[in-house]
Amino acid sequence: MAHEFIIDALKSGCTVLTSIPLPFSMSSAAIIWFVNRVQRDYGDAHEEALWTEFSVAMHGTDSSLWLYEGGDAKDRPADMGYYIGFKICEALYKRSADKSAVRQILAISDADAMLKESSYGEKFASARPRTLTAVPVTE
Repeated sequence: MAHEFIIDALKSGCTVLTSIPLPFSMSSAAIIWFVNRVQRDYGDAHEEALWTEFSVAMHGTDSSLWLYEGGDAKDRPADMGYYIGFKICEALYKRSADKSAVRQILAISDADAMLKESSYGEKFASARPRTLTAVPVTE
């Protein structure tokens, strides 16, 4: 019942990042991690592409490609937002020297700050080719 309450509460115009309830995502994604091999295998094989897509959408309000898809998912398993939420929580936990991240995740009040502290997206930034900017030559 708490699961359904959280799901309903989250459908009220939140951004995609904040609608992936990280504490809830951590527990739900842990279930996905161990039970739903299809999501896990797909996520692991497409992690960078998923992050790239998510990072563009995360401050918008349309979470339909990330959560609550059910049978409507196209070209990938449904509800991959749980996978991304799990990866963010996992990255934060791994960076936590005393493993106090679990307490931080459960008491989250700022999803953007937690994402930044996790450094999750930074691992993909170094893999992207850098764009060179032309510098005018002065004579």
